[in-house]
Amino acid sequence: MEITEVGIRLATDQNERLRAFCYIVIDGSFVISDLKIVQGAKRLFVAMPSRRRTFHCPRCSVKNHLTAHYCSECGFRFAPQPNESGEPQRLFFDVAHPISNQCREMISERVLSAYKRELELAKCPDYRPSHTEFFGPDEESLS
Repeated sequence: MEITEVGIRLATDQNERLRAFCYIVIDGSFVISDLKIVQGAKRLFVAMPSRRRTFHCPRCSVKNHLTAHYCSECGFRFAPQPNESGEPQRLFFDVAHPISNQCREMISERVLSAYKRELELAKCPDYRPSHTEFFGPDEESLS
């Protein structure tokens, strides 16, 4: 497996924990988008694409976020969801993720290297993001 392209979209406020969104292209033929570069307590890390967990309203069957108290469609009030394991519920789950540490490290090295290059390019007065094809118009101003 080879990462053939990395695209970075810098967040507008580099003082926040979220530093950038990115995508990677594997072997020139498979794209994984919505990776995030996040400032952790000790270092930058690459967060894999994730989704918020949902459940269906018992009255109208519309999807609602796991922490919702009322249905976003019909207003039905939900009973508190018990957690049988006693552990905190995970609100998000990874959509794509590496299986091995070796793969995770390879992805992190390539993405963080591209992020550092993009930060240097961003210092130029005529800076324009170099990769825009996988970033939608809604992500124009990340904060």
